[in-house]
Amino acid sequence: MTIDIIPLSIDKAVKITLKNKVGLEVVLTNFGAGIVSIASPDRSGKTETITLTYDDLNEYYLSSHYFGKTIGRTAGRIPDSLLKINHESYALESSFGRHTLHGGRQSLAFKLFQFKLAEFGKRTSVQFRYISPFGEGGYPGQVSFLVTYHIEDEDAKVTIEYEAKTDFPTPVNMTNHTYFNLSGDVKRSVGDHVLTMNTPLFYEVDEELLLKQKRPVTKTMDFRRPKAIGADIEDRFLQDSKAFGYDHTFKTNGENVHITLTDPVSGRRLTIESDYPSVNIYTDNYPSDKKLIGGKTDFRYAGIAIEPQFVPTEIDTYILEPETTYRHYIALSFGRDE
Repeated sequence: MTIDIIPLSIDKAVKITLKNKVGLEVVLTNFGAGIVSIASPDRSGKTETITLTYDDLNEYYLSSHYFGKTIGRTAGRIPDSLLKINHESYALESSFGRHTLHGGRQSLAFKLFQFKLAEFGKRTSVQFRYISPFGEGGYPGQVSFLVTYHIEDEDAKVTIEYEAKTDFPTPVNMTNHTYFNLSGDVKRSVGDHVLTMNTPLFYEVDEELLLKQKRPVTKTMDFRRPKAIGADIEDRFLQDSKAFGYDHTFKTNGENVHITLTDPVSGRRLTIESDYPSVNIYTDNYPSDKKLIGGKTDFRYAGIAIEPQFVPTEIDTYILEPETTYRHYIALSFGRDE
């Protein structure tokens, strides 16, 4: 494993580049404890970037599109920016109209984390830590957050582990917001990418993209068998809503989520496993219009964000109590179909 750490223009922010023996390159930063980029080889062995990554790294810090960032305290949209815990109400910061999106303006995505590296045999770990004070973003409780990326030296795998502890009951629902495009350097949209998920249920959204009732998947929303993302993306069910594509939460029957994304042209394959019971799928329906690595400007369906998490509106399922520790993981495995 080779490791390179470069200071960036923002105070105490760094870029950490890790390259392993099988051609996987992962670039991280302590700003937002996020993934700047991932590169992996295609079926012919050519290594290219497989994430949406800004050509100008400063956009990573300034943009509200959450490229690669750690999301928290809470992923997704909380209606009316109102939180109720144990008969107490808390007014959160609004960041999506009158609602709270991805933790609000004080999201973990915009925080500078402390970091340290450790090597254990054939694994290198990068650990990011941040302490969120009581009342930050309107949330109760002081919370200590720990985000750890484990990169294997002889395997194309990255595991993200989340930990949190609090001194007061508070919601915690963390995820990662990397946009993937396995074509390599954004040669094409993700329309021809094939997605498979073990999710028989999904949540409808209203005109403000807030979750409504849970339903069995319809043809348009069914990815239990491999299906091209673009096969039904222009369906009126999606296009007549404000989503203009996939921006929906899918749920298992209680099992851990298991997701596979493949690009038939490049042969690249991404497998995602997580102990979360649901996942939000977002197909870059509202692009940032910023220049990306590869020369293209961010465009509609340029990438897909696959965000394992708890169902955002089911807040009672992710209240963290002082006597417990929040522990969850997202494992990314990269491969090639010959």
